[in-house]
Amino acid sequence: MGFVDSGGIPTKLYHEFRSEGVPSVCIATGLKNAYREIFTRNVNAHDASDDEIKGYALSISGKSYF
Repeated sequence: MGFVDSGGIPTKLYHEFRSEGVPSVCIATGLKNAYREIFTRNVNAHDASDDEIKGYALSISGKSYF
């Protein structure tokens, strides 16, 4: 979600989440970061079926099962 960097250090987004008093905006940004690849594959992913979302996740992860 972008709350910590690759070294586990809290990012600016994390500090904004903790101190700005607008956590919902930070959470929305984090979710956009986390699910960016799925929405790149299908801009209407929010309307996709569970099976479609699972298929995207499997394709992105390179795994054949959950």
